[in-house]
Amino acid sequence: MLDAKKIKELLIILSGGAGHGKSTILKKIVDTWAKRDLFSNFRLLFFLDLKHMEKPCVIDEILSQCFPRDKRPGRDDLIRLITDNQEESVFVLDGLDELRPGLLKSKGNTENGTFCLYNVLHDKVLQDSRVLVATRPHMVERLRKDNQNYALVHTSGFTPENTDQYIRKHFTDDRKTEGDGLIECLQGKELLKNMARIPLLCQIMCIVFGDDGKLSDRLTTLYERFTRVLAMRRCQENENWENELDSELKNLGKVAFEALIEGQNQLVLEFGDRESVLDTSASGESGFIQLESYTTSSFARKTIVTFLHKTFQEFSAAYFFAHLYDENKEEFHERLNQINPDNVRAMEYLLRFACGISSGSQATSLILEHVQKQRNKEELFHKVKLQLRGRSYEEGVGSEEGSRDGGQSSGEEGLIDEKGPSGEEGSSEKERLNVEEGSSEEEGLRDEEGSSVEGGSSDELELTIDQKQNLTRLMLFESGWTELADKLDRPTEAKCDGQEDLLAMRYYLQHLSQPLVELSRLTVYCTSHEELAPLSEIYSLQHGKTTLFIYLNVTCRLHEWLKLLGEKLPIDNIRSIRKIWVYVIYSVSEKADEDMETTAEVVERFHDQIELELDIVDLSHVDERVLGSLSRVCKQIRTKVTLWQRTYDDVIRLANALAGCDKLLEVYVRRTNLHGHLASIAPLVSLSLYSLELDSCGLNDDDVPDLISILSAGHGLRAVSVHGNAFSVVGVETLTAHHRNLPKLRTFLLE
Repeated sequence: MLDAKKIKELLIILSGGAGHGKSTILKKIVDTWAKRDLFSNFRLLFFLDLKHMEKPCVIDEILSQCFPRDKRPGRDDLIRLITDNQEESVFVLDGLDELRPGLLKSKGNTENGTFCLYNVLHDKVLQDSRVLVATRPHMVERLRKDNQNYALVHTSGFTPENTDQYIRKHFTDDRKTEGDGLIECLQGKELLKNMARIPLLCQIMCIVFGDDGKLSDRLTTLYERFTRVLAMRRCQENENWENELDSELKNLGKVAFEALIEGQNQLVLEFGDRESVLDTSASGESGFIQLESYTTSSFARKTIVTFLHKTFQEFSAAYFFAHLYDENKEEFHERLNQINPDNVRAMEYLLRFACGISSGSQATSLILEHVQKQRNKEELFHKVKLQLRGRSYEEGVGSEEGSRDGGQSSGEEGLIDEKGPSGEEGSSEKERLNVEEGSSEEEGLRDEEGSSVEGGSSDELELTIDQKQNLTRLMLFESGWTELADKLDRPTEAKCDGQEDLLAMRYYLQHLSQPLVELSRLTVYCTSHEELAPLSEIYSLQHGKTTLFIYLNVTCRLHEWLKLLGEKLPIDNIRSIRKIWVYVIYSVSEKADEDMETTAEVVERFHDQIELELDIVDLSHVDERVLGSLSRVCKQIRTKVTLWQRTYDDVIRLANALAGCDKLLEVYVRRTNLHGHLASIAPLVSLSLYSLELDSCGLNDDDVPDLISILSAGHGLRAVSVHGNAFSVVGVETLTAHHRNLPKLRTFLLE
């Protein structure tokens, strides 16, 4: 991630779910830099644990976290050192999702405010330094909303091979059979196999399986067994260990719950003379918490508690919260009401654990009902808009998220026409061309609703309707309480991002008493082969009117993905036409895809239902053989092509390879010098093309005649962008005059 040849952006987000190894990756980077094995071009590297950040100033935090008290440089000296060496400086920031509320919003105009975290993350200071920040996915949107210059890197955990390797290393030679048994156990259960890809869960599975010889496919049960194993090991001679574990989890959980609500990360408890049953740090074993004791001025013994992972804090908080219903219903409802639209997204794992722990109790039903009632600004805005328009909600006006993936909103007659997801009538032009068509009345409502609902000072983003419904299905799945399926909102549209969402959706559909006939559209995002596993059963549980949209992110072996998809779904069945659409985002890797030629044969089976988005970046391996294969593929399926920082020769070679391709829909050429060579890319502007972008391509007025020549009068283009070039007013006027000859053009973007 610090290799400028692979990631040119200076601002980088490392995103991953709970336990996916984000902190471990960052610490590995720091360790590698410190040993000078790599990254020797960086003179300075600062690692900050954001959960311990108390003030918004990054400089102050560096002095506090990175230097011993007796060796701290002067503040001005540190600022001078960093500003004089910006290009050789790296800031590694871990745990943005654990940052205290308010710290990210604090900007300030004072000297301290200049180097506040907000300014660093939004590229307002230290603009030549590299900034790497790790976070759970829910904070990614907040960062990229205000600054699109971030490179986004996802960590999805172990590969299946990595998982097996980790398990074999965990179980030493004399316990080899246990390791083999765990690997065999995972092979037979798709959910457990997927969970084992998460490094933290893989470690917990090893510990639990080594003690029990079996595993549960529920996250809550896995954590419950983990704490029990730790407590049993810690208290081998204590017959009362179960009661002590229960008491400690509740005591920890109460403070942990308050800390999660308030955004605090340091927990202080009074343990007295009692030892913790979950602190195993002294023995060197994997543990749950670390304890550090101190004595106050009044001689009271206090203990600072540090959870070794955030999910341990969330599990403890959920344990306290779930048991509170039976012990103090009034306090339970008070705590439940502390979860609101501003923080419910950050409370995902607490809520999932709570439903698992309280399974079979009325508490589970109350928690699910409460989460479903959380109204965000999106829902409030649409409710007001529908009332003003005099239409009922059942008429199916799409939400703000509703048309993101192409196709029409669910309320329109027919989701997609015969031309498919990108056909002339069937596509969502608002999303594809980035055209805002909202009326002034709607914009006014949006502003009014936004200002009136904003209220609190939370740094979290609210749940969208889709995210809220996904969360409640995950909570249902964790609870294992099938009767509650009918109590969940019945969606007309749904999105599943990854296997967890898919498995929760399958569980929900399996246990509904009545089929979900209202579901008109299901959108699925997949990044691994394993995530395709539940699709077959989900499709069989769908009503005949449901259209399935599948988005695949692929970097190699595209034919294997498509072949597997064909095995899981009746893609080539005549009945599936207009019911299954596949969007493939294929990023050509720097290594040759040896089987690219096979892809052309595979797509022929269901070419009418696939759209390919082809990303070719500066490091992508594109030789003549690959171009030939791409040419055959692109002539069979609808295609969008993006070229990033390729040479002029590469663009010309691709243009020649795609000549005559009547399914080419969108072409984006970015940061490639095409000055004086525009006429050569004419083959890319096929009659089927409806969006052309030439971004920062070194064009000026001398290129206007060639640009006009490739955009022939009467062409059906809907969008043209020449952003980042150097046209004069006269050049723009000439282009504008010609664009009047393009009857379907709706967007002409200069800046």
